[in-house]
Amino acid sequence: MVWFLLACRPGPSPGCTAETAVDFDTDEPQDTQGPGWDGSGTTLQPNGQVQLNDPPQGFVLAALNTDTRNNQGEVILTRDGGPPQITAIPALTSQATVVTAPSGLGAVRATNTSQQAPIWLAAFGPGFGSPGELPADGVDYSLAVYGARETVAGDGTMRLVVTSTDGFARVLLVVGSQVRTVCVNQPVESPQPDCTEALSTPDNRMVVMEDWSGQALYVANLFSGSTLPTTSLLAL
Repeated sequence: MVWFLLACRPGPSPGCTAETAVDFDTDEPQDTQGPGWDGSGTTLQPNGQVQLNDPPQGFVLAALNTDTRNNQGEVILTRDGGPPQITAIPALTSQATVVTAPSGLGAVRATNTSQQAPIWLAAFGPGFGSPGELPADGVDYSLAVYGARETVAGDGTMRLVVTSTDGFARVLLVVGSQVRTVCVNQPVESPQPDCTEALSTPDNRMVVMEDWSGQALYVANLFSGSTLPTTSLLAL
């Protein structure tokens, strides 16, 4: 799980630079009706909505409570008449909550149902944002906070590596329509609830070797920390 867009709160923050900072201004214009959202970062006030009209099968939303007070946040996702999916968005944290979209086809609508908290939302997966390239050359490429890299897999088996040499990393890996949120160096004392897999390895890395011929391959960093993970891809 790995992405390339840096999201920084106002003021000093580890790993954030002027070139990578995302604007969390809660007074920015927002789409309260929903149609036509492209998945780029936007802040919803309570009762605000955005809608992805034709999203891909493999994607997630990152939701960050930007209230400076201890006001719990809440986001509800709906998809073409299906049951609402309710997710609590905790206050006073620099880490976004990873929200998996409801299964099925059709438009996905996100509504901020918090009483007071503004919620910053962004979509991550193939087709969203401006991810960097992921060459199949075996070279380690750094992943900025909420930054991503992607490619289309060549023929045959490929080896994908995500490394976090100094601390915890939460990485989004999307292959075709399959979504995995992997936590590398999962802290036992504070487990992350929105990780589908947790790894703690002596060499601080995740290694995946599969034949993904012709499928979109997307990696994003969904953890705001002082240490940036790296990723590499190599054709075998």
